[in-house]
Amino acid sequence: MAYRNEERTNSGSCCLCKALFKLFVFVGLSIFSFWLIFRPHRFKAYITTASLSRFDLAADESSLQYNLSLDLNIRNPNRRIGIYYDRIEATASYNGSQLNTTPLPTFYQHTKNTTVLHPAFDGRSPALPTAAATFKREKGEGFFYIEVKGYAKIRLKVWFIKTRHIKTRIQCMVKIPAPGSSEPFEDTKCHVRY
Repeated sequence: MAYRNEERTNSGSCCLCKALFKLFVFVGLSIFSFWLIFRPHRFKAYITTASLSRFDLAADESSLQYNLSLDLNIRNPNRRIGIYYDRIEATASYNGSQLNTTPLPTFYQHTKNTTVLHPAFDGRSPALPTAAATFKREKGEGFFYIEVKGYAKIRLKVWFIKTRHIKTRIQCMVKIPAPGSSEPFEDTKCHVRY
């Protein structure tokens, strides 16, 4: 009699293990199928125009005066996923000296859509001691290399489902013609990281 109870317990445990295994396989295949259908891609970012109307080093070489405006194109390449940009800001720096931080408007981006943002940086900021030599060299070349970074908190939307916030970073090294230069600006692709 004890032998039969032990046999029933073992077969019950075995059935439970098989059922759990099938459930895990089903859930795993469902998630994989969902991913194959939607395949989320990172958004893409480009700077398509940038101009410096003023970019000067103070006589004592302690500060930079600047007026920088640019167009930042953000592209959602996904076919079935929309993106909420709940917080986004841009920062510019020259040779390690931070110029300014600009908050940008929040928005929702539909699928296969491009949104153009217009960050602008204007003011005066302290310059690192190494900035003077770099400034003089680049002014002679007719181009300044300015790093533009973006920070965003985004959420992805599939149908009615929204993800939690995802922190993203955009990084662009922009080669901008010096003020008064007739050289054209070349589009710059930015790196996007989650």
